[in-house]
Amino acid sequence: SSDLDRHRAMPLSEGAAVPSVTFKCRVRDDSIGGDNPFTWKDVTTEDLMKGKRVVVFALPGAFTPTCTDQHLPGFIKQSETLKSLGVERVCVITTNDRYVNSAWNGAIEECMSTKSGLLMLSDADGDAVKAMGLVDDMGFGLGLRSKRFVVVAEGEQRAHGLRHVEHRRDVQGRAEVGSL
Repeated sequence: SSDLDRHRAMPLSEGAAVPSVTFKCRVRDDSIGGDNPFTWKDVTTEDLMKGKRVVVFALPGAFTPTCTDQHLPGFIKQSETLKSLGVERVCVITTNDRYVNSAWNGAIEECMSTKSGLLMLSDADGDAVKAMGLVDDMGFGLGLRSKRFVVVAEGEQRAHGLRHVEHRRDVQGRAEVGSL
């Protein structure tokens, strides 16, 4: 039995409850001041989603060519449009540690000369994507990683508009905002 088989759960489906997971997030705290006004905070799926409309994009890894050149910049560009449609929070999950996600988001912001309105969620151990049944063994030394997917969670943490993406070019960072 492979490592992937041991961690395989039923894939998250339309209307299903989003699993309860805790993420370590790097969040802005303007009371800190200086060049690095950020602190670490534990954030649960309940904190993120209960009573809110949230869009979650998941990607296998930071600093990978397609995710860096197309996906993350596209999500940043679309985040204001999503918010104008009633989405309260736009999140990106990767199976990277929180330091890598923070550096990746900062590098993209610098390249785009804009601040990201995205909340970067680090799922370094893959607990969230395993619980959602959306984990894949990428091989080539990459190990278990998140599949690419988009989910809208509304109100009581139920998945709506779930879109599993089997090919990396199917998510080009252009959310189909009208269908959300």
